[in-house]
Formats: sequence, structure tokens, C-alpha cells
Amino acid sequence: MYSVIVVDGDTETVELLKTGVEWNRLGCRLAGTVLSIKEGLFLVQTEKPDLVITDMRIGREKENDFLRILYERQQEKRPLVIILSACRDFEEACRAIRYEAALYLTKPPRMDELEEGILWVLDRLEIKRRQIVRLAQEKQERRDGREEIMRSESGGLTKQKRLSGNSSLPERTGAENQGERPETDDRGKEPGTKRAERKDARAVSDRTLSELQRIRSGMQNYSPFIREALRFIDSHLEQELSLTVLCEELSLSHSYFSKKFKRETGTGYVTYVTMAKMERARTLMEDPRNRANEIAKQLGYYDYSYFFQNFRRYFGCSPREFKSHGRIPE
Repeated sequence: MYSVIVVDGDTETVELLKTGVEWNRLGCRLAGTVLSIKEGLFLVQTEKPDLVITDMRIGREKENDFLRILYERQQEKRPLVIILSACRDFEEACRAIRYEAALYLTKPPRMDELEEGILWVLDRLEIKRRQIVRLAQEKQERRDGREEIMRSESGGLTKQKRLSGNSSLPERTGAENQGERPETDDRGKEPGTKRAERKDARAVSDRTLSELQRIRSGMQNYSPFIREALRFIDSHLEQELSLTVLCEELSLSHSYFSKKFKRETGTGYVTYVTMAKMERARTLMEDPRNRANEIAKQLGYYDYSYFFQNFRRYFGCSPREFKSHGRIPE
């Protein structure tokens, strides 16, 4: 549930927003209403609202310092703002735009217009939240991938030092001399464990291919924009293809598109994109002229460890091991 506060010097407007809007139905909680900028700043500090409804001018203030102060907050802590003002001056509207107000409505508002505007802003809030979650997840996945590589490399170096009886660093491999980044391998694992992991990986790879074929073969059953989304993904695998990128391309909200995609295809959007990229990576890997780090960049992975992590999860081996065999090793 989203938290909303109202900061407005007009008591009639405040009362209208308190009693005339069904906040629970909109998925919101009205956390407080105040009549001055000073009280508004205190409420923002204590309640940390998701949405602020305010006026361009509060009390006798010539300019809304409140809006400017909100704008100057750190972006991740900045609430979205709806301006509800009796002022129809063009300069005031420009000031609202400059301080990134999400919506500008005039007083007195029609309730249907006000609620529609609130819902539109809440949709933007949902997009913002999903972006934050996605970025945090990607950051964690990249960190996990780097840690996995470091642990594996550390284990390999330790074993090599024991075998060689000295502490010197190992010589660079041919692949590293050619510009590819170092990768982990399966040194230190029992042969039976490696075979079992690769057998599981082949099963995952086969399921991935079957799932992609199932989704793509059902094109005629999907709604037009889901068909367009699938075509866009498959023809733009070299891009990052975040949910934001696709929703901007199709002019759809994140929440609506995500639910629609999962409901029609039976697979989440991020899962489908990853499967499609990994299957393309597998095809490119079969050409010995293609280097792993170049393939990663071709598929929009500018953090190689993230590509490495996904590849290993789907195929049970590192890109270098795959290239050396031309397939998933036995």
C-alpha cells in the first residue's frame, strides 16, 4: 500500500482529499494532511511518503520552496508529486515541470479526473519500484558471479601451487592471451560429480530449447502486443532488453505487461529473455571463430561475470569448456 500526504494551505482542498477520495480502494494510505511548508517538510521526513499532493503556492509563499526541496532530495528518496493548483499561469506550470512534478491538475478538481490522475501516478510508482528491485537483483547477481569466479580461481590456484611446489602465479592460458577473461572450471570436483552436473545441465538445456519452441509456436494465440514483444526480443538480443526498454517500446506499463506476458506465454519476461540469449549464445559458441567475451557483448552482457553465471547455470560448464568441445562436455 502506497503512503500519501497532502500539503496545501487551502482547508477546503485538504478536506476534499481527506473525505472525498477512497484511498483504500486506490491501494493507498493517507498518512497525513498539513497546511504549511514547514509541517509538510516534517511530515515528509517522518512518514517518507511515496506520493505528495501539494499546491504551487502554499500560504503567502511566492514560490513553492516545498516543491524545490523535494526535487533536491536524493532521487531514490524523492516522492512523486501531484500539483493541485488554482493557478493557470504558464510560468507556474513550467516551474512544476522543472521540478519534475508527475502531474499538474487545476482546482477545483473533478473527482473522477483526480482519481484517474492518482492511478496514473501510482502506475509510475510501480514502475519505479520494479526498476529499483531489478537493479538491486542484477547488482547482487553480478556480485555473486564475481565471487563464484574468484572462489573457483582461488581453488584452482591453490591446487596448482601444491602440485608445483612453489607460490609463483600460473602462466597465462592461450585464451587469456587472446583477450578472453579468465573463467572457472571444474578442477577439484570428483569425475562422477562433474558428469552428474553436466547431465543435469543437458537436461536444462533441452528443456530451455523445448520451452522456447513452445512459446514461439503459440504466436497465433497471443494478443497483438505480446506477439510484437516476442518479435522485438528475438530480433534485439544484442540489447540489454530490460523490462523498461520493452515497455517504452510498446508504450505499456511494467505491471500490466509483466502480468499479461506471464499469463499468455506461461513464462516470466526475464526468464524468456535469458533463455533466448543463452540459446543464441550456444549457437554462437559452436563457431570456433567467436570468442566468449565477444559473444557476451554481442548479447548485451557488458558484465562478463553475469554472462558467465547464466551460461554455467544453463549449460553446466564454462563458455571456454563449451568452446573446447564444441558442445556441452560429456
